[in-house]
Amino acid sequence: MKIAVLLTCFNRREKTLSCLSSLFYALEVYNNKYENKIDLSIYLTDDGCTDGTGNAVRENFIDKNITILQGTGNLFWAGGMRLGWDAALKDSSVWDYYLLINDDTDMLPCLFEDLIKTDTYCIDKYGKQGVYTGFIRDPETKKASFGGSTSHLLTPKDHPLECTSACANVMFFSQSVVDVIGTFDKRYIHAGCDYDYSRMACRANIPVLTTYSFVGECENEHRKEDIDTSKMTFSQRKKFMYKPTTGRIDYLLYIKKFWPKKYYASKSLFLIELYLPWLYKMIFNQRRKKLSQKHMQHANN
Repeated sequence: MKIAVLLTCFNRREKTLSCLSSLFYALEVYNNKYENKIDLSIYLTDDGCTDGTGNAVRENFIDKNITILQGTGNLFWAGGMRLGWDAALKDSSVWDYYLLINDDTDMLPCLFEDLIKTDTYCIDKYGKQGVYTGFIRDPETKKASFGGSTSHLLTPKDHPLECTSACANVMFFSQSVVDVIGTFDKRYIHAGCDYDYSRMACRANIPVLTTYSFVGECENEHRKEDIDTSKMTFSQRKKFMYKPTTGRIDYLLYIKKFWPKKYYASKSLFLIELYLPWLYKMIFNQRRKKLSQKHMQHANN
């Protein structure tokens, strides 16, 4: 099996090295166990790293098939992933699968076994291949931090679960999927294009599933305490909200594309946060309280 691995890095040298080390170890575990070997080709976008990530990767993995693509520093995550994807598509190789990963995620040894097992399950149940998102756990709590979602983040069961939103901390799919829905939407700057991709798959009647079990570890930094923009000056708040890495502009695109009737409400909330942050804070706290109650009810059921 020939698999193209896509990832983007920016000034997280130690995490990037750890991610790749765990990936190659998982590959070794799989290839030592199964006759049908996996051949990996890595396409790593170095989006203007100043901490020597690219050189460190070259020095530590000199015997691995890694293509390092140089970004401008303005590609961000979505642009960096598209650059790597385009390079893989231009390569002379014919890919069986694509594996998208985040460089802050450490892979577990079961990674490839679980992904291939999920693919087999999907073919047996649906008669076609799908998009698969890996369950990721927090390294300390061992609870789910990333993976597949419906109205809430799912947790592993004894079989793959259907989901509508899938994150690319670990995302796996075949060339047949790319033939139908293509690559990431070019309008996304930093965030949301992985969720977009899973939604596009659902629209195309392509199964979107979780893996059987946890296949990686990563802390969900997005769940840390939210930044209170009401404490910023207007100019600080505007700069922050339009900053690509906050994902706010990408989120509006995501809403407009899949829930156009909700777009104007979301855009209104964006403007309320910008111009009336105290009001936005009240609305946000109320919504978070209701969401927390909903999740507690789901957990109890």
